[in-house]
Amino acid sequence: MRKDKIFSLRLTAGMREALGVAARRDRRSIASLLEKIIADYLSHEGIQWEKDALDHNRRQYPRSDVSLPARLTIQQASGVFEETEALIENMSLGGSYVTYADGNSPPWMLQSSIRLTVHIPDAPGSLELDCRAVRIIRDERRVGVGLQYVGVGRENLNLIDRFLHRTRVNSTFPSHVS
Repeated sequence: MRKDKIFSLRLTAGMREALGVAARRDRRSIASLLEKIIADYLSHEGIQWEKDALDHNRRQYPRSDVSLPARLTIQQASGVFEETEALIENMSLGGSYVTYADGNSPPWMLQSSIRLTVHIPDAPGSLELDCRAVRIIRDERRVGVGLQYVGVGRENLNLIDRFLHRTRVNSTFPSHVS
């Protein structure tokens, strides 16, 4: 979502410092944390705040709900690679939304370079997709990471496209029970 409005806020030094601690703990910026706090509050109060929340055409590629096991790999600043098992919950030609259990939480940060490894049904092998984290959502049980594909080759995009097409066709036309 395009963010084109600026809002200034005066805070005590203690509150600013506490927000910094909370933001680092949630691996996000203070601005991102404040936006999340405000969005959660508005949603809790039943106040519609996303003007184009119902606009399904705002994404370049449509998402499809899937349930695919995957592995996320991130290289830490120290050069150490950390991996975690994850689940792809939705997928498009532009990226995926993956979740994993909290407590198994490498320090993802927005714009982090991540490798997503997944086996798509009927594909000859596992796909290794370079991505960057564009959204991180954390709750008590799990962490969700919105990933945008970076430099994915045409062959892999074709495999993803065929899989997503089959997924949409199968979910659109349910089988009839006689």
